[in-house]
Amino acid sequence: MRFRVSANLMLLTLQASTVVLFGQSGSDSITALQGSKVQLKIDMPGSRLGVDVRANGQPAVDWSEVNNRLQLFGTAIRKGQVSTITGITDTGRLLEVQLDGGGAAITAPDQVCVAEDLHHRERDLDEQRSRLKTGQELSNVELELQRVRSEMRSVQAECVSRRAGVMGQAGSRFRIHYGPKMRARSPLTEQTMRALLAEYVEFSVPAAQVR
Repeated sequence: MRFRVSANLMLLTLQASTVVLFGQSGSDSITALQGSKVQLKIDMPGSRLGVDVRANGQPAVDWSEVNNRLQLFGTAIRKGQVSTITGITDTGRLLEVQLDGGGAAITAPDQVCVAEDLHHRERDLDEQRSRLKTGQELSNVELELQRVRSEMRSVQAECVSRRAGVMGQAGSRFRIHYGPKMRARSPLTEQTMRALLAEYVEFSVPAAQVR
């Protein structure tokens, strides 16, 4: 009886160890991709929001959301560009694959690229124009309004260009939504991650393209 109990305990211990080892193997294989080169198949936004990939979504990527982020934060990594996986973070619900630094942090000034004084001046001129019917005064107001709007466009273009430069230097990331329920059905491994990103990333980069 003692022999049978000992044998069962040994079997349970072996099974538990095997589960841990397999879990570690999957995690380690994903982390092992850190430092490897990949080639992007899409443009990547220059912020930590990056591109969300929902494993159970149809489609997996909301392209309107991606386009909005590209317009707001600029393009950090362009389609066809070779990038480096600089970090991989797994929270259990979200796997973040960081590229060339992972993307810049989002701050309030990044949301607005219009000088407030010009914005107020534009509003005042609009109000003046609404009160005038015809005449030289109306023409003068309209000319001034055109000048202010032209200056606003210049300020905005310079701001967007400067912001895109900062964002571009900070890289981007993929945020793979792969929660506990999905992991219970299918553990997240390197092969799973590659399959989820296959439409957006080329993992086999020719040596000639790696600088």
